[in-house]
Amino acid sequence: ICTEEKYASKEIGKDISRTLRRRINEIKAFRKFGEIPAGKPWKKEKIDKNENRWSVRVNDKYRIEFTIEEGNAKLEDIEEIMIERVSNHYE
Repeated sequence: ICTEEKYASKEIGKDISRTLRRRINEIKAFRKFGEIPAGKPWKKEKIDKNENRWSVRVNDKYRIEFTIEEGNAKLEDIEEIMIERVSNHYE
C-alpha cells in the first residue's frame, strides 16, 4: 500500500493514497526521527509502551505505523525507521 499507487488507490481511496504518498515523502525528507513533528497534522505518537512502535497520521482515520531500533542511539537521533503498515485507526 505504501509503494504501489494503483493498489493503494483501490484499497484506501485515491485522495487518501495521495496523502499517504505525500506523508511518506515528507518523512523521507527528515534526516532524523527527532525532526518529525509531534503536533498536527503529524501527531507522532508512541503506540506501544513496551516496544518502540510509533505512528504518524495520514489523516484523521489512517496512520503509518513503524518500529524503531534504537541500539545505543538517542531516540531523536535515529536515522532509519521501518514502516510496518498503514492502519485504519478505528478498526
